[in-house]
Amino acid sequence: MGPIAKALKAGEIEALAQYYGALGYEHTPLAGDPETLERGEDLALRGKPEYGVPGCFACHGQNGVGVGAVFPPLAGQPPAYLTAQINRWQNGARDNDENGLMRSIAEWMTDGDKQAVAAYLANLSYKVEAK
Repeated sequence: MGPIAKALKAGEIEALAQYYGALGYEHTPLAGDPETLERGEDLALRGKPEYGVPGCFACHGQNGVGVGAVFPPLAGQPPAYLTAQINRWQNGARDNDENGLMRSIAEWMTDGDKQAVAAYLANLSYKVEAK
């Protein structure tokens, strides 16, 4: 897919984004360990207030459904994807956030935090109607 994507012109990329953005999407929750999901829910709702770290939903919207282009949906994303993105924020491989907000949040997350919040967010239902 990489060579094909690299060959696309700006207008083609925009057209593809419009097409796929207009498609509907629905995610059904996955089964999970109740203790892990409870810890993940706490992180998503409250964050780590002892470190001044907000919960996911403070920026990404109620139930992680996203807020505009800056704060994308987290609900229904695969746990491996979410964990990989947090790891990328932590190690500096990803740095496209305003004022380094996500990087500063990711720095406070332990491996257990990442696994718990990823499992919880993946467990949430998410639905977007086709446009």
